[in-house]
Amino acid sequence: MTAVAQSGRMTMRWEQFLFVMLFAGVCSLFTGWAIPGLPLSTFDTIAFLVLPILTAAALMNRKLPNSNGFLLVALFMALNAALAFKLGFGNGVRETIQASLLVLFAGIIALYREQLDWKRMARWFILVAAIVTAYNIYWHVSNGFMVGWKRLNEPKLLFSFAPLAIFALLLMRRKATTGAYALLAGLFILLVLSGERKAQLAFLIHMMILCLVGYTRLWVYVVGAIAAIPLLTAIILADPYLIQQFNSISEMGQETNYTLSEMLDPRSGVTQSNGQRFFALQVSAGLIQEYPIFGIGTNGYEPFVNSFYPDLPPHFLLSIHNEFQRILVENGAVGLAIYLIPWVRSIFMAPAIAKEMGPRALGLYGMFFTVFFLQCFFESSGTTAYLSFIFMALLPELFISARSVRPRARGYDPSFGIVAKYAARTNPAKSGEVYSRSLAPAASHLVFRSVHNASLPGPAPDRRSS
Repeated sequence: MTAVAQSGRMTMRWEQFLFVMLFAGVCSLFTGWAIPGLPLSTFDTIAFLVLPILTAAALMNRKLPNSNGFLLVALFMALNAALAFKLGFGNGVRETIQASLLVLFAGIIALYREQLDWKRMARWFILVAAIVTAYNIYWHVSNGFMVGWKRLNEPKLLFSFAPLAIFALLLMRRKATTGAYALLAGLFILLVLSGERKAQLAFLIHMMILCLVGYTRLWVYVVGAIAAIPLLTAIILADPYLIQQFNSISEMGQETNYTLSEMLDPRSGVTQSNGQRFFALQVSAGLIQEYPIFGIGTNGYEPFVNSFYPDLPPHFLLSIHNEFQRILVENGAVGLAIYLIPWVRSIFMAPAIAKEMGPRALGLYGMFFTVFFLQCFFESSGTTAYLSFIFMALLPELFISARSVRPRARGYDPSFGIVAKYAARTNPAKSGEVYSRSLAPAASHLVFRSVHNASLPGPAPDRRSS
């Protein structure tokens, strides 16, 4: 664990220790554990202790983050904090402190992105995720919940984030082995039983990406689906909760013009989760019309519904479970426009990632973007949503910073995969030059780059001839 942060330029042991603490703070977001006696979350407490020291050390050494993504994060967080003062001085001060902390976090990640051992952090994160998920399942089963492991709010997020780290590790190999297919099948069954819908959606998108970049084979999916569908159907039909969860997916694509009594009545077929979302959409529409430019003010939605609808069930009075919608309501059209700029930038940077690093890098880039987007689109505001936004905004820099690292994955064929073969046909002159650098920057040295190994510029030799 001591090599979470290690490079030729990060020689101070106290610096490495602070990054280990910061990594532990990020992992704590998925546990729900708080330090006894402190009003702050574990992440906030560690961040308050660590980030000012790292920032001061960077400023003393005249180091500043060279990142457009960081500047866009800082711009949005500044507006988000400024609009919090619309609801009072205390609310504004609290939001300013949080925004400052998050901006410092984004700056430190942008500044040290080439020095962090991402590969080792990914492995430790998977270990933490396995322990927390095992406890999460044990808690639910011991309390009589055989499926639907979502009642502990923070651990359920691992159903979305942990598979992403696993897939990144798997992409270090040329193609899936029998063990890898067994792991993917196990993850799929686990996600079905969990009832976590956005994690299931992300998993299906990841499976398509793995097939497109040539890691998995389509015929294996077909055979696996034929074998698994009868079993999964029996499992789902045997449990009312799973039936409700899968029915609720189709509900989300239907009209939301329900009356309040229909949302409250379980006999109408609207689940609690979807009912809250439909209610929030209707209330949001009125607030957007009334405050179109700068919104009602940061953190303003929840006090509003609690004030005007005090007799509704508690789950109706929660914050908006969609960060894009929340920002439009609380920060208006101006806030949403600034918030969307990093998202659009990351999308438009995708062709550059593909050109510089190849199809597997692009596939991995898409996986990360998908998880961050779904987290912000389906979950309420909070530290996890903000961190998802930060990492999404920094995603192009995190990938591009590893483009000069020599591939090290064994047996990788840069022309392997549907996307790579299409690219070779459309641009044969550059297919060998560009796509020979495809795997390792994306997998073994980008998402979790170990920078204490020397970076070697230039394209790697074509391993097909060896």
